[in-house]
Amino acid sequence: LLKDLFNRNSFDRLWLRHVRQDSDTAKALQAYAENGRTLVETANDSPFLLIDKDWPVYEKSLSTNFKRTLRNKRNRLNKQGKVEFHTYNNVGNIGEGLDAAFSAAEKSWQAEKLSAISSPGQREFYRTFSKEAAKAGCLDLHTLVCDDRPIAFEYNLRHGKVVYSLKW
Repeated sequence: LLKDLFNRNSFDRLWLRHVRQDSDTAKALQAYAENGRTLVETANDSPFLLIDKDWPVYEKSLSTNFKRTLRNKRNRLNKQGKVEFHTYNNVGNIGEGLDAAFSAAEKSWQAEKLSAISSPGQREFYRTFSKEAAKAGCLDLHTLVCDDRPIAFEYNLRHGKVVYSLKW
């Protein structure tokens, strides 16, 4: 995967804002990029949210205003039609999940900036990467669907009890 990424020659800098500078991932990327043309930049600290209790306990800890906002957004969405949440995390269903994510991405602001996963050149990368990540058991792709139309997605990698959100 790294070989393919660095052989693309379509960039001269790799910015990993959510990867800690002292992580094994950052060290491996920097070592692989020692070809003199690619600069790997990482964040000093990666933002994270620690949820060390079950969801109902965590939800109770949220502010009243935040819970009200969440409830209002759910209600507005439910008025638009039948809402479904899907998770794709294995080789057997990842193609379907990616198709839904590509569809949602094409309608987002990211599509205009050519940074969407559905952008030219990105689809092939995400199909290949997702298949390997699903085989390794570390992929979680979530989609939100309203009346059979994908409207949002979140693309995550999971390692142990840590979830890294890569694209949304």
